Amino acid sequence: AISTLGTVLGGVVGGFLIYHWLNYQQIMLSFITVVACMMLVIQVSLGWSFKSKAFIVLVLLFTLPFAWLKKDINYDAALALGYYFQIPHQGDDFNTSEVNTTWLWQWFGYSDLLQTKSKPEGHVAVLGNEQNGSKMIAINGRSNSGTTGLDYQGNALLSIIPYVITEQPKRVLVVGVGTGVTAGAIANQTMVESVDVVEINQAVIDVAEQFDFANFQASRNSKINFIYGDAVKFLLHNQQHYDVIVSIPSNFWVAGVENLMMSEFYALVAKHLNTGGTFVQWIPDYDFSEAGLKYIIASYANNFDGFSLMRLTEYDLMLINHERDFTELPWVKQRLREKPLVKTLQQIKFISLRAVLDDVIAQADWLNQWISDVKIHAIDSPVLGETARQALYDISSDYQAEKIIKEHMEKKRVP
Repeated sequence: AISTLGTVLGGVVGGFLIYHWLNYQQIMLSFITVVACMMLVIQVSLGWSFKSKAFIVLVLLFTLPFAWLKKDINYDAALALGYYFQIPHQGDDFNTSEVNTTWLWQWFGYSDLLQTKSKPEGHVAVLGNEQNGSKMIAINGRSNSGTTGLDYQGNALLSIIPYVITEQPKRVLVVGVGTGVTAGAIANQTMVESVDVVEINQAVIDVAEQFDFANFQASRNSKINFIYGDAVKFLLHNQQHYDVIVSIPSNFWVAGVENLMMSEFYALVAKHLNTGGTFVQWIPDYDFSEAGLKYIIASYANNFDGFSLMRLTEYDLMLINHERDFTELPWVKQRLREKPLVKTLQQIKFISLRAVLDDVIAQADWLNQWISDVKIHAIDSPVLGETARQALYDISSDYQAEKIIKEHMEKKRVP
C-alpha cells in the first residue's frame, strides 16, 4: 500500500505538478536528490551490510554520470529543436550533439533563443532571427510555425478563407494557438465579434505576446479569448455555437492529437456549428501518407456532406465544408474588398485570395469514392496516430496528395 501510494504521488508530483515551477535540468537534479535520499533510508534500515553497500555503489554508478552536468551546454537551445534528432534524413552525417544543434539552427535560419517555457504539457521555445526580425515557435522540440513565408501565409489563410465564404462570420473558434496568426487574422476582420482559442499547452498561451508584431496584436485583442484546455472537453461541456471553426493542431503523430481527427470530434464540431457555418481542418502535405489522408477524410465525410479538399500552400492542405460553390456566393466579391481584409493580405504578402478559392483539388463526390473502402478513424478504432508515425519515419516515401488523388480521378474516367 505504501509503495502504491508513493508511486501515485510520485507520478502526480514528479510527472506533472513539478513542471509548473522547475525546468528540465532542475527536475533531473531533484530526481537524483530523491534517489540519494532513498539510499540513505536503505542504509539506515539495513545497516552497513554487504547488500546495502552493494546497492549504494550500484545506484551511485548509475546516478553520478547524470549529476555531472556540463555548464557549457545550453540545454534550452538543445531542447528547442531536439525533436529533429529523432527522425532519419537521407544524407545526414552528424557526429555529435553539438554538430546537430549547430546545423539545425543554421538550417532553420534562427540565431537567438528569445524565450522558453516548460509546462506539464511540454516544452515551448521562441526562436528569433536578428537580421530580418522573424520568429518561430517550437513545441516539444519541433518547429510548429513561423512569421515568414508560406508558414505565415498558410496560418492566416486558414481563417481568412472561411471568413470570406461564410455569410455571417460573427463567432469563431480556433483549435490551437501556435503563433496566434490564425486567430489574430480573423479577429482583425470587420464582421467578427469574438474568437475563442482553445490551447492544451499553457506555455503556448504564455508566449503569445512574442508574436504580436506578426499576428495582428492577438494577445491584446479584446475580441480574442484564450482558453487553456483540451478542445474535445471544451466542446463537450460548452453550449456555445460558432459560425467558423478552424482546427490547426500539432502534427497527428503527437500523442493525443489524433483525437481531434476522430469522427466523434467532428460530430461535436458539427453540433456546435451554426447553420451555414464553416469548419476548416488543416492537413500537412509533408511527412504524411495516403492512408493517413484517407482516414481524416473518411472521418470528416462521416459528419459533413458538402466539402472540398483544397490546396492552401505548397506544404499545406485543408478540408472545408460548404453547401454551395464558392462562385455562387453573392457576398464574396464585396467581402474581398473590405479594407481590413485587404490590409491583412498585404501584411502576409499574399496577392490573390481568389486563386486559393479556385484551387480545389477534389470535392466530396470524388473523395467519397476514393475513401469508400476505408475504416473510419474513431474512438473505438483509432488508426491515424500509428499511421502518421509510420509515415514520419519512412524516408523513402514519395507522398504527394494532389498527385495521388488526380491519378485516382483519371482511372475513374476510363470507361
